[in-house]
Order: sequence, then structure tokens, then C-alpha cells
Amino acid sequence: MTRVLNSKSEAGHRSIPMNGAVHSLLSILPRQRATELVFPSHRNPGQRMRDHKVGFLKAVRLAGIPHIRFHDLRHTFATRLVRAGADIITVQHLPGHAQISMTARYAHSLLNDRIAAVKLLDTVRARESQSDPNRPAMPSEPISGKVGK
Repeated sequence: MTRVLNSKSEAGHRSIPMNGAVHSLLSILPRQRATELVFPSHRNPGQRMRDHKVGFLKAVRLAGIPHIRFHDLRHTFATRLVRAGADIITVQHLPGHAQISMTARYAHSLLNDRIAAVKLLDTVRARESQSDPNRPAMPSEPISGKVGK
């Protein structure tokens, strides 16, 4: 688990489980320091790093990665969780969002995901017709006319 300390809001104080890839990467970091902090301050031993963006920007520059901000990592994290099938409430808590509406902004709905979601209706239709052969077939053309009275 990774503990998030000193966040902007109460919802931000949390523990985040690590997947295997993160655990492997963190386990190879040098353990020459006497602190539990993953990113300690180099200027003030035993204290947390004050601005993680400085190191991030340097790493991005050295890697030659164009057009990426630290905050983009939050978007990617939430989007990948949703695409992997995590429910939106779980995704809300991992980045520490107080409001579900904030999570919805991060969890981008990709066109292929929307197409796949609508195609799920075909599987429901197929199951319904198999379970009740007397059920009338759904129209393949759009229904026209007014809805309601």
C-alpha cells in the first residue's frame, strides 16, 4: 500500500494498493535512506519532497516525451481503471476525489468503449430470443412516430 499524506482535501488522505508493476519498480529503488518515504527531500533528509513536479519534468525532458504534464497521469490512471472494468465509485476513491462528478471528468469514455457498450444490447436481445422463442423479434429499423400520449 502507498499512503498519501498531506493532500489538499480530507478525501485525498488515503492508502492506495499497488499493482505488481509498481511494487516491482519501487522495490528496486535504493534503500540507503532511513525513511519510509518513497520520494524524500534531497535538501531536507527525513522530510517529504516538496515539489514532485520538478523531478517529473526533468525525467520527461530526459526521456524526450513531448506534451505531458504531471496531472495527465491522473487522467490516464482513472481512464485505464475504467477501461479495465473498475466501477466508478472505486475509481473515485483511488485518486481521492471528493465528488463523483470530478471522477467522471477524468474517466474519459472512448469511442470504441461506447460502441462496445451499445453492442451489449445485441447479447441481451439474443438471450431473450433464446429463452422465449414466442417473443416477437425486435425491429431492426428505428421506430418512428411520437412517444407517449
